[in-house]
Amino acid sequence: MKRMFLSWLLLAGSLVTLNAQDLDAIIAAKVDSILALQKKTYEEVQYVDPLIGKKYGFELNPARFLLGSAEKIFTISGTVSLFDVDRKAEVAIPFTHNSSKHNDESMTDIDLQYRRFIGKHQNGFYLSGGVRYTHSKYRDEEYHYDYSNGNYNSYYTYDNITDNKIGAMFGIGYRYIAQSGFYWGASLVAGRYIGKNHRNHGDFNFGNNIILDVELLKFGFTF
Repeated sequence: MKRMFLSWLLLAGSLVTLNAQDLDAIIAAKVDSILALQKKTYEEVQYVDPLIGKKYGFELNPARFLLGSAEKIFTISGTVSLFDVDRKAEVAIPFTHNSSKHNDESMTDIDLQYRRFIGKHQNGFYLSGGVRYTHSKYRDEEYHYDYSNGNYNSYYTYDNITDNKIGAMFGIGYRYIAQSGFYWGASLVAGRYIGKNHRNHGDFNFGNNIILDVELLKFGFTF
């Protein structure tokens, strides 16, 4: 009787062990099937490009306009984009215009940039390189003094300057395009102008040969 009980006990233990092993094998097989199905699904899912059928984009920076108006300066900043150059790159034409009633000064920047996106599509981070043309009008101020009749005399002279400059620059940026066609972008570009550097003490920093622009709140749409 005791031997029979031990035999049944050993048989039950072996069945339990066998069932556990079978269960592990079944679970492993199911996991492999799920992973294979998931991989196939990811391969079949395609990115829906919001720029399909779209060739151009136009964006503006409303924050820059509001900040300029607070200082009684009219300013407008935007970008025209050509999307159909390459589906991993674009040609962009950023522009900025500033004008002030004080001293009748104004400055206009027009850039020509080539933007290469890091990912597979014209979305996300990109690197850029390009050139800038700047046309400005302002008064150049110069301080003078002389000594006559035992006294020092000082005075300022002003010259009306019309300046045209060309510069080169590089930068980095980010853009997000929604399926609706609206998009948001930010960028940082740095470079320098080539040529003569005039003095200036007006509303705009015309005399600086450094190019440094930060754009954080540009919103646009595709068409």
